[in-house]
Amino acid sequence: MNKPVLLPHASRCDVIVSWEKPNDGGLPILEYRVEIRITATKWFDQDNNKVKRFYSTNLNCGKDPSVLSCNIPMAVLQEAPYELPLAGHIVVRVSARNDFGWGLPSAINSQGPRIYRHPSIMLKPNSEIIDINTIMVSWRPALGGGSRVLGYELVWDRGDPSTSVFEKLSDSQYNSFRVENVDSTKEYRFKVRAKNKCGFGPYSPLVGVDTKRGPE
Repeated sequence: MNKPVLLPHASRCDVIVSWEKPNDGGLPILEYRVEIRITATKWFDQDNNKVKRFYSTNLNCGKDPSVLSCNIPMAVLQEAPYELPLAGHIVVRVSARNDFGWGLPSAINSQGPRIYRHPSIMLKPNSEIIDINTIMVSWRPALGGGSRVLGYELVWDRGDPSTSVFEKLSDSQYNSFRVENVDSTKEYRFKVRAKNKCGFGPYSPLVGVDTKRGPE
């Protein structure tokens, strides 16, 4: 078989593996086997003996012989047995089976996407009181988890210290937001999180702002 082709999914945290139909040896191909190479740090056991380096996916990849591609979530590749690290190269081989048995696996792909994941937790935002009715909230750029940050979501408690439900205040690519018409008698809490192709990362720690006294 020819080596497979790997491409990142356009909008999801997946890698797309595709391959060409090989010579079937005169009998219909019944299924394909898609195997991922584990991280290099796991190639030898504690006694320095070689271990199995490729493991089949558990995602029904190749079970339908008419389908010559499959999507593999990045999150799966970061778990056992693969345990690929952030920015790790994804190495795949494919083999086919007919009634005679499994053919030899393909050559491995020489290039393709690397592992990425959700953005990291962000640092606590900064706040600046413009006047008693206006607050400027800003934050440092997030670590994108190996994928470009697409935007930030800022939420707040609307000045209700008893609530655990925060409402979205802003969803944009900017690193700051101006909050106007706040009540000068209330204290406000804000937190922010970043988004990439994998989705949103965790929220930052809260920052509290009292327009009469200043930020925490």
